[in-house]
Amino acid sequence: MIEAWQRRIERDGFYAAMEAFRNSTPGLKGRALPGPEPYEQIPALAERGRVRIEHFFAWLDARLADNEFVCGPSFTVADITGLVSVDFCSWAKLKPPERLSHLRRWHATVSERPSAKA
Repeated sequence: MIEAWQRRIERDGFYAAMEAFRNSTPGLKGRALPGPEPYEQIPALAERGRVRIEHFFAWLDARLADNEFVCGPSFTVADITGLVSVDFCSWAKLKPPERLSHLRRWHATVSERPSAKA
């Protein structure tokens, strides 16, 4: 179960953020995908990534409405992946909306853990 939630966060959150970021950042022109081959940015993919992030934030907020952590009452690797994903989104100027109170509560909680500050 934990791995399933972690993979969903990667797919719906982190990959969506990378899609938006890599296809819109001027410094990555001609480098829209990692690796040795040059790939041009596609603005429509950047927009799709932003839409996917909005859906991810809404899903995560709903998931956290009845759960302290992503997988229930215990902190797991899915929370770590979620924290990294949300932080990367924020760094890429794709911050969760203020109205998503469950997501914001969870993010504040997991961000305060000593391991998150390491």
